[in-house]
Amino acid sequence: MRQESPSQAVSLLRKAVPLMMKLNIAPTPYNYGVWYTYVSNRNKKLNNLMDSTIQKLGGLPDFVSKELFEEFILDEDLQKTSDHTKQLDGMLDDIGSSSEEMIDGLAKLKVSLEKSKKSLKNNNDLDNIKRNLRYLESNTLKVVKHTDVFQGNLQDIQQQIANLKEEINRSKESADIDPITGLLNAQGFERYLYSWINAAEDDLSIILIDIDKLSAINKRYGKKVGNAIIRFLGQFLHSKKLENTITSRLDGGTFAVLICEESLSFNVQFAEQIRLQIENQVIRTKKTQEPITSLTVSIGISTLVGQELGQHLLDRAKKYLNNAKEKGGNLVSTN
Repeated sequence: MRQESPSQAVSLLRKAVPLMMKLNIAPTPYNYGVWYTYVSNRNKKLNNLMDSTIQKLGGLPDFVSKELFEEFILDEDLQKTSDHTKQLDGMLDDIGSSSEEMIDGLAKLKVSLEKSKKSLKNNNDLDNIKRNLRYLESNTLKVVKHTDVFQGNLQDIQQQIANLKEEINRSKESADIDPITGLLNAQGFERYLYSWINAAEDDLSIILIDIDKLSAINKRYGKKVGNAIIRFLGQFLHSKKLENTITSRLDGGTFAVLICEESLSFNVQFAEQIRLQIENQVIRTKKTQEPITSLTVSIGISTLVGQELGQHLLDRAKKYLNNAKEKGGNLVSTN
């Protein structure tokens, strides 16, 4: 990032921090970097993107801040050390070298053509014509060879670029995946929430599902058993996936189902089915086959109201989930 004097930096921070507090922005390095740059007004494109995002969503989600930070603020020197940039540099070196050889070969061929023209003009006998033809043929073959190499390098670089794009896309996708369950993680859930809420009316709901007494299970049976239960619940919820739904694991034993185009009554019925089926499951430890008793879940459901913001919708679902927990768990709670 650009270096300011200490007094300038303090002045910019005094502008950035109140804005962050007003919008309830977390004090992370990404957010500080983005908002520090925002108040400096040095990048109009960044400011326009932030303004439009805040206008649409009522805030700036962490994953958006991270992407803005990486796109607009990372120092060029840091970017140049990345593996992807090194790959691109290598590709450019290869294609540059082969193109120079081809251009050099074409220049030599042009010179040989001029020489042959002069030679034939001064001497038209058959032997001289044959010598010039052999001379031209030799230089033409060299150019053809260089051209073939250049075309081959072009094809290689096209394939490498395609592979690199696929690798970058995979790395982005993997950043949204929970390693234990294979479902979307909290960041992936946020992406869909903020994407879907823009087009939603009163038909977008969040169903939060949390394993009751997970800490007690971890304490009694060990964290491996706790993770196995989390994995089991992830697979179970994935098998129950409906159309127009996204299932994710937010953290610990908490899962979220984002469901579109269904009524609140349908969502309550769906949640009750999940709760009952989990309650009736018999889960045993792998080593001793001892049944894990009282495996239940608590569920909170919120449905979009008017122009409600995504964070408000999620906060309401958490509130209803906490209500179910406070009443003893193994319960569905909603408004």
